[in-house]
Amino acid sequence: FARKTEVIAGGLRDRWPWGERFSIQEDEREKMYRACYPWKETEGVVQEMKARRRELQTLNALSELVRWLGSEREERKAILTISEGWLLYRPNPDLTRPRILSDGSREPVPGPEPIGTGPDGRIRIGGGYGSSEDPITSTECHRDRVTLSLIDNEHLIRRLIDDANRANASFYTVDPRGLPVFDYPLGPAPPPPPHIDQQILGHRIDTLRVLAHNTDGLAVVNSNDLEKGLRRMADDLTSYYLLGYYSTNTKLDGRFRQIRVEVNRAGVEVRARRGYRAPTEEEVRAARPAPAPAEIPESVAMARNAVAS
Repeated sequence: FARKTEVIAGGLRDRWPWGERFSIQEDEREKMYRACYPWKETEGVVQEMKARRRELQTLNALSELVRWLGSEREERKAILTISEGWLLYRPNPDLTRPRILSDGSREPVPGPEPIGTGPDGRIRIGGGYGSSEDPITSTECHRDRVTLSLIDNEHLIRRLIDDANRANASFYTVDPRGLPVFDYPLGPAPPPPPHIDQQILGHRIDTLRVLAHNTDGLAVVNSNDLEKGLRRMADDLTSYYLLGYYSTNTKLDGRFRQIRVEVNRAGVEVRARRGYRAPTEEEVRAARPAPAPAEIPESVAMARNAVAS
């Protein structure tokens, strides 16, 4: 959040590997994965770890943004999200399976880190990857591999939608590809079969639609006329009513509460939030501010100080 173009340009420059899904550039963590698993047979493991980590960090960033916006003000907030959509990775136990290498041996099983010396001559445990200032152990790679194999981003995006509705934040999603024909490029890696590629493409676009429609936003997808879609977004954000009410259902059960808005004016199309998820008792307790400490009378404070001295 900044008005100066230099700040925005700096953010794009520092995170340029994230600007394109099939970029060959990698950040330091992704380079660590490639160093930990350098064999041809583990190339697929590295690629899936990178994709899972990027999707997880993207959804986590959106979740943190929604929570921050919810704490800033009650009015309606709009989040313009430019993305090609997400696969929404589910748990995959096969990601942690040791691969059989070309020489017939099995991929090394994680174990205790060897004790050795670094480039500076100091004794250290592991640290075979990375720089001498920030050594990386293979244990970190294996830990990330297991953690990424267990993620459930379908659950994460459902929670993101719930948090957005509670924070009165709407997602306006845009697929910058316009009207895509294929999801994967023709190279350098071979693309999946056409029918698989179409399934993946449809799933990615559906995630953008679901996120927008379930938070009372708009999705600009499957269209080469992006200007028309952005104009619809601008019109939608400059003309709306903000309605509030007190629900008669005070149960803290975490269930979805449906909302239906009706008007008695003919020829009017109503677009409103479909509902919200009620908080649980645990969530209400966690959201309550801690009680302020009781003030100690001055006479008691002076007596305590006298005893202490």
